[in-house]
Amino acid sequence: MIPMKILGLIGFFILSGCREFYDEEFEEFEASRPSQAEINNVSYSSDLRSTDPNLVGLDGTATIKVNDEDVDITIDVDGIPQNIINPHYTFISADCSTQNFTIPNDLGTTRSFNISERITTTALESDLRSSGAYSGDLNLEGKSIIVKAFSTLTNLPDTTATNSIVVACGEIEVEDEERNTTTIGTAGGIVGGTIGGTDEGTTDGTVGGTAGGAVGGSF
Repeated sequence: MIPMKILGLIGFFILSGCREFYDEEFEEFEASRPSQAEINNVSYSSDLRSTDPNLVGLDGTATIKVNDEDVDITIDVDGIPQNIINPHYTFISADCSTQNFTIPNDLGTTRSFNISERITTTALESDLRSSGAYSGDLNLEGKSIIVKAFSTLTNLPDTTATNSIVVACGEIEVEDEERNTTTIGTAGGIVGGTIGGTDEGTTDGTVGGTAGGAVGGSF
């Protein structure tokens, strides 16, 4: 039989090895997450599409620029039926696949909707919370922006918005330029330095971290 002391030592080394493995996995996971500074300094965009496949001419764009404490939101939607009034926007935490609705229309003229406003990050957080799209931070990637409105062909608009309908939806994405300058720089510096240093030596870790971060971040 193996003495209990030896079994205890074996167990200790196994647990130590597992803890070291999970510590490295956790560090890599944390390194891949955007920092608070990145979340508060990033630009997003979204292509808005009609939630009614029969209204193919209804589409638009949305841009959201988060800069420290300020958030600039610009939304343009074209092809809205004339009977759709009082458009407004909100957020959802899913994609647009479930946003399929019939939009009442009189097949008459259409109009455009534009909104351009600056709000604070506190107001953005409040909007996300009220719509159920808040996930602990202000990272909008993976969420969707929707445009809702009222139809005069159904019921008159009411202040509680109980009869509003979703007329357009679009998934929110980080703009490519922002992704290249922020995400790649961080991942190149941290991941290159940590993994290279651990597996291949101190020199590789230093070079991998510095070169990956600086070059990836610049471009």
